[in-house]
Parts: sequence; C-alpha cells; structure tokens
Amino acid sequence: MDYNQLIDKYYLKNHINEILSLNQYIPMILTGIMREINIDPKVYSKWKYSIRQEVNKDLWSVYIKQKSLSQTFAHICSAQGKKSEFYSLLELLIFLNLHPQFKELIKDENYLNELIGECEKEYNFRVNYINSYEDIKILLSILKDSEETRKVWEEKIETITNMVDKVYSILISEELIYLDDFVPKEFLSDYTYKKRNKWLNENNKLKILELNHNYNIGRYKIKDLNKRLLSIMFEWDDFIEKYPQYSQLIPEYDAFEKYGNKLIQEIEKTER
Repeated sequence: MDYNQLIDKYYLKNHINEILSLNQYIPMILTGIMREINIDPKVYSKWKYSIRQEVNKDLWSVYIKQKSLSQTFAHICSAQGKKSEFYSLLELLIFLNLHPQFKELIKDENYLNELIGECEKEYNFRVNYINSYEDIKILLSILKDSEETRKVWEEKIETITNMVDKVYSILISEELIYLDDFVPKEFLSDYTYKKRNKWLNENNKLKILELNHNYNIGRYKIKDLNKRLLSIMFEWDDFIEKYPQYSQLIPEYDAFEKYGNKLIQEIEKTER
C-alpha cells in the first residue's frame, strides 16, 4: 500500500486540528503520516495526552483495544502469508464512513478502490459495509477458522448460490439495482452489486445499507455452519415471498426447500 498515493498529506495538514478535535480514535495510517508531515508537535502531543486522561477513559480504552487488535491481526496474517496492511485499510474505511466530511483525505479514489478490490479477492470478504470496529473482530474470527472450516463453508454457500439463475439475474439487473428494498447480494452479479451500492450511497438509502451490512457481516456471528447457511436461505425465501415476480431467481424452488429441510434435520440431530 502506497500511503503517499492514497492520502493527501496537504489536506491532512490543513485539517489536522479538526481531526484531532474529534477526540476519537484515529487510524494508524493517519497517525503515521501525522508524524511525518510538519504539524505543530504541541497539537499532536495534546491529543496523545488527552486520550490518557480520566475524562477520556472510553477513548483510551478504544485506543488500547485497537492496538491489541491490530497486533493480533498482523500475527494472523503473517501466519497465513496474507497482507497485514489490510487492517490499516479497514481502519481508514471505518473512519471515513463515520466522518465523511474528511473524504478528501483520499487523494486517489481509483487507487483506494483498487486496494479494496485486492482485499476482497484476498479475503473473499466484502469490505463495503465495514463500519464498526466490531466488524474487524468478526473478520478476525473468520481468519482464525481452520482451513478445513473455511473450505466446508465455501462448499456449503456454493451449494445454494448454484441454485440461483444467474442469466435471469442479469436480465432483471436494472430492476434489482434500483429496487428500494433489501436485495440479497447473491442475487446480483459483481457489476450489478457495485452499481447498486453506488446508487444506495448516492441516494442516502441508510436503512437498506444497514440491512445490507447486517446481512453481510451478521452471518459470521453464527458459528454453526448449517445455521449460518439456513439464515441466508431464510433471507432469500423472504425476498421471493415479498417479490414473487422474481421467483425465477431460484428456478428449482422445490430442491431449494428440500435442502433447507435437510439442514434443519441436521441441526436438530446435533442439538439432541
């Protein structure tokens, strides 16, 4: 990751007081650059000192937890041969999501999108809706899963995604892009998914964005893989029930239902 290409240091320098006055956790990417650029040392030192004070104990707690979290992430990534800098990018995305007034910190948006694309490919994980530090913890738990567990999950999710009629999905893509309601991401092609995300953000569809976030992230809170898969199938079923005109998205619906019943039976057996 080329921080010089990503972050506008001139903008950061001119808005440093505003950023520090937030009195909130600041991403490591920014604090690293803050030490490089010629800012007033008293300003930075005052912020570092303030977060240690009793009045800001919550901020200091976040600071310590995130430092620990970043070290854990770096250790896991190192062990798996992955890019530990992904954590730094997640921190930055969270910060920009919480404080969009500082979006001009990004000097090259194309480069940012390129980095996000690399991360999505590397981790098979959508980062568009990473907007809280709890999400990073969930991602860490995924990375901690054994290779065997991840392989089993990929096979399970592939079983139901193969039931989606991808040709039909493309045919109705324009309708799905602008549908003013939640749409499971598996019903969308990569192109449609990105175009829909752009439309949701540009039109401030906060409720749908939150539903998307809960759908994308929430599944990983369910440790039992069968229950996790079943939760996704329920979302699909709810969508088709609500919009029967799109039922062709799952052409073999009987097979879909039978597989869901099979999962329920397997879950019941394990809980006896």
